[in-house]
Amino acid sequence: LARFCWFLGLELRRSELGRARVVIASHFRERVPDCWSSMFGSNHNWLRISRVLHCLGLCGLRDEQQALLQCLEELYQSGRARCASAMPHWRGRARQARWPSMRSRVFR
Repeated sequence: LARFCWFLGLELRRSELGRARVVIASHFRERVPDCWSSMFGSNHNWLRISRVLHCLGLCGLRDEQQALLQCLEELYQSGRARCASAMPHWRGRARQARWPSMRSRVFR
C-alpha cells in the first residue's frame, strides 16, 4: 500500500499505536497530471484505486482500507481531485469487501 500511495502522491503513515493514516505527500502536485486529472470524467488510475480498496478489504486490512478512503474523501472535499464520479464507486468498494464475508464463502 505504501508504494501505491507514493504512486498517487500520497503517503501511508502509522500512529504510535500502529493505526494507518494516508496523507497527501510532498510530491502530490507532481502526480496530479498522471493520477488525478480526468479526461471525460475519469482517469484509468481510478480503477486501480477501486481494486486496491477492494483487495484491502478482502485481505482483512480494514484499517488501511478506511485510511485510504478517508484520504480520498478529503481530496474530493477539498477540490484537490475532481473525482466526483469515482467517489460513490470507491465508497461502495470499501463497503462490499469484507474479510469475514469472503471467508465464510471460501470455507463453506
